[in-house]
Amino acid sequence: MNTILPPPHRLAHKSHQLPFDQSMTSPLDYLLLYAKGKYEFVYIWNVIFNRQFLNANNLRFHENCYINEDREFILKSLSSSHTVSFVNKILYTHVHHAKQQTFTERALRISPKNLPQSRLSHFRIARHILRRIQDPKIRNFTLAFHVNDPMLRYFTLLARAGEKELYRKSIKFFKHRKTREIMFSGAKFLIRKPELFLKSIMLIYFPNLYFTLRKKIL
Repeated sequence: MNTILPPPHRLAHKSHQLPFDQSMTSPLDYLLLYAKGKYEFVYIWNVIFNRQFLNANNLRFHENCYINEDREFILKSLSSSHTVSFVNKILYTHVHHAKQQTFTERALRISPKNLPQSRLSHFRIARHILRRIQDPKIRNFTLAFHVNDPMLRYFTLLARAGEKELYRKSIKFFKHRKTREIMFSGAKFLIRKPELFLKSIMLIYFPNLYFTLRKKIL
């Protein structure tokens, strides 16, 4: 067993409740549920790893990453794993309080200066998954939600922060044909999440309009 996760029904988002006794032994099951937003498990405190598995796959936290670090480590581990299971027991309680890092550093985490770090973390996740998994559904979700969506979020926050100069420098990234193709991958989810594709079109072809509109939406 490479990875042990908490029960899906306890951490399912919103109304997406999974059956308590549903057997899920493939990491692909968890990755697909996560990609669909039906399961959230990206906290290092609720996962147990096999140390030999981590060493064999050279899985470590990225030393220069302190934003999105749990998500990156866990998703990389899942995409490298062959077996996974979950324990249907509450082993301890995680208590949220006003002074913990999750809340006190929220402003720091969304600071324009830290946005590149979050974006790079998603890119590393995407690269790791795409190199190891051939399942077309997971590959499509990976491109859309670990490359396309973080990129849109990056430019949106730059606009809201009024960082026009950095916005203009960053927009040159779309001169690369491969980058544009990845941004257009949101078309595959047009019915499920139409804004992903439509925002990509506006950002690439009408960057000044995108900046103006996103800056007004506070």
